[in-house]
Amino acid sequence: MESGSINVVKYLLYIFNVIYGITGVALIVIGIIVIVDLGRFSNYLNASIIAPPILFIILGICIIISSIFGFYCINKQNFNLSIMFTLILLAVLVIEVLLSIMSSVSKENFNNDLRFSLKTSMGKYSFDETHRQSWSTVQRKLECCGVDTPRDWSIIFPENLVPVSCCQNLPVELGALCRNLFDERIIYQRGCYNGLNNRVKSRLTIIMYIALAFGLFQVVGIVLACFYTYLLKNGQGSK
Repeated sequence: MESGSINVVKYLLYIFNVIYGITGVALIVIGIIVIVDLGRFSNYLNASIIAPPILFIILGICIIISSIFGFYCINKQNFNLSIMFTLILLAVLVIEVLLSIMSSVSKENFNNDLRFSLKTSMGKYSFDETHRQSWSTVQRKLECCGVDTPRDWSIIFPENLVPVSCCQNLPVELGALCRNLFDERIIYQRGCYNGLNNRVKSRLTIIMYIALAFGLFQVVGIVLACFYTYLLKNGQGSK
């Protein structure tokens, strides 16, 4: 009966470890997707926004490595190795909770910085190609115009003109601009602040909930590892 108990826990740990390794791969993929998505708007985002997906990738790599180590520990049925694996799982859980908290704090605290970055970039539009390209990207990708409204461009362009990236249908003429600021059939009416703000928040919210979900799953592994360690301490199945 005692030998059967440790074998059951051992195989449950095997199953957990397989899924655990898969979650590591998933974290890496999700982190890369978020970085690629938000990276297009990096000119307007501070480091606290880009940090969570980067940490996601690093955490995913750590999980894969610890999963491989976990298989080694389970096979060895060594008490000290089992304790080490349990502590690693606990450390990963703490990191996942901290990452979730970081994502939550980041998405709530960057609003003012984002507005300032957009307005500063708009002021440099006329003489800096990098900022022109950044505005072209954000307005075209998010289907928006200006910081809050198309009329924000009045500090740059006269006669109700806006950049071509504000046009719903791109003009054929090279270097053309758009007119008729208030015609929603011609120019995007939504400001880029709200569009980019919502996009960043949605991506960080995804990271937050995924980190929490994986953290809950991690608890299962910690409980199994602790029970496995307890059985090994009592000499069941030791080699």
